[in-house]
Amino acid sequence: MQPLCVAGIDAGQRFLDLGLAPSGQTARFHNTQADIARLVARLRQAGVARVVLEAIGHYAQPVVQALVEAGLQVGIVNPRRIKAFREAEGRRAKTDRLDAGLIARFALVMSDAVRPLPDADAQALKALSVRRRQLTELIAIEKTRLKQATEPLALKATRPPWRRWPRPARRSRPRSQAASPAIRSAPRRSACCARCRASARGSVPC
Repeated sequence: MQPLCVAGIDAGQRFLDLGLAPSGQTARFHNTQADIARLVARLRQAGVARVVLEAIGHYAQPVVQALVEAGLQVGIVNPRRIKAFREAEGRRAKTDRLDAGLIARFALVMSDAVRPLPDADAQALKALSVRRRQLTELIAIEKTRLKQATEPLALKATRPPWRRWPRPARRSRPRSQAASPAIRSAPRRSACCARCRASARGSVPC
């Protein structure tokens, strides 16, 4: 019976470090689409049953998607569990390749390392939630800084653009254009009618 072969990947911004267990082999690939394809081919050649990664940052998203599309079992593990496993082994050295080997040994021992991954919609919703939280925190920080600012130039520079625009001067229309002819003539007719009524009573000549 062929022994179980598992892999651990330490994902970074530029490189993907691969570790295999129980063979202990390691390899490094660039975090690009071309090298990700080479990594998947290497895993298939080695007969890897499952792949485990640490849930750190977004650098692992392309390789995780490629692994899922290739039909491999993928597990995303909390970094605290990897750290506890390192302490249990009594190891202190920490490099990317050593971390990849450590993750591979963790995947070999812990059978619950592979769990169903969220679908694309769930991942997109999580990314939007994270971005919203980041923007909310930035807005709160800027409001605190604005309250602490005392320099007039700094306060002026932080005002919104619409508050810096000068208000247009109000133009007064000519008196002749203030109201329509019908409206202007209405009070005169009322006054004339009042005088006519008074003249009819004999008090005021019309």
